Amino acid sequence: MWYHELDKPVDWEETIEKIAAKISQFGMETPAVLMLEAHKPLTFFVNQGLIFLSPILFPFFGNNTQRAAKFFEDRQNVEKLIQRIEQKAADREQSERAARTMRRAMHRASRDARRQRRRQQRGS
Repeated sequence: MWYHELDKPVDWEETIEKIAAKISQFGMETPAVLMLEAHKPLTFFVNQGLIFLSPILFPFFGNNTQRAAKFFEDRQNVEKLIQRIEQKAADREQSERAARTMRRAMHRASRDARRQRRRQQRGS
């Protein structure tokens, strides 16, 4: 696939979702957002660099080089990716908080049950 074959409009939502999921899976949300925010003004140069280097990168990455160049063509794609990563981080944090609350409640219930059994044993 050559770069001109990507001239048709592309829906990047699936790609953004996959990238955000992978970043979240490894817990690298903060470094990824920091890197993307810092380099957002350079997206045009990244795009041009990928196009220029695509003959060299093609044997290693295949058509993904052209897809990445097309992705970085629009700064809004990077902004959408940042927002999706931040949303995934918030979701993960909320689920971890809920799990921690559940573990604490189970621990308290277990502790209270042990105390109750000890009191019953002492009373008998």
